[in-house]
Order: sequence, then C-alpha cells, then structure tokens
Amino acid sequence: MQLMSPSNHLAVLEEIVKGGNLHRDKLPPLFDSMGPVEQVKLFMSLIPKETLQSGEDTTKKVLKQKADVIV
Repeated sequence: MQLMSPSNHLAVLEEIVKGGNLHRDKLPPLFDSMGPVEQVKLFMSLIPKETLQSGEDTTKKVLKQKADVIV
C-alpha cells in the first residue's frame, strides 16, 4: 500500500492504471497540464463506483481482521 502525496501521486495513479481499474485513454488530453490535486480528483471521478465500493469493502475487512488479531 502506498500513501499518496503531491510528489508521488503520478506513481500511485499509474499503479491503479496497471491494475486495470481505469484505462489511460479515459483521461482528457489536458490531464498532464493539471495540478496534482486536480489530477487526483479527476482520476477518482473516472473510476467506476463499483470498483471504489469494492475497495472500501476490502479495506474494512482487512482492518477488522487486524483488529480481531490485536484483541
């Protein structure tokens, strides 16, 4: 897992593309001229809602498993 920052956001977004969750051709031509915050907002808006929900569900399950191990 990587945390995203203005200095590494493109690397994180590229990993999402590599994972097949969003195809590069969905990005508008002006994407490269946008600032980091705008790029991330646009990128996230293009990811299917089902994909985001699946990621949230998986994260919750993992956190619950870790909490159960600690207790």
